[in-house]
Amino acid sequence: MSTLVVIFVTFFALWIIVPVFLALTRLFGWYAIVQERTCRVYVLFGKVVGTLTEPGLHFSSRRNRRVGVHHQFLWKMLRAGSSAGSGIPPQ
Repeated sequence: MSTLVVIFVTFFALWIIVPVFLALTRLFGWYAIVQERTCRVYVLFGKVVGTLTEPGLHFSSRRNRRVGVHHQFLWKMLRAGSSAGSGIPPQ
């Protein structure tokens, strides 16, 4: 009986809790995923405060995090992409 409980708890943790946790950490800006041939531009009150141009997984450190978690929703994140090698469109 205890084996079934362990199986159920493991299933619940792996299929429900982990994706919810990862979604919340991305929402609060702990990490960002930049796809190939795209970049991310972070704007705060009309000023560019950061860009991510290299593709991959980017974690924010304490010194790189200019805005606390409670101010995260004031940020505006812009995604710029290119198609067929035409480059990033001018703003």
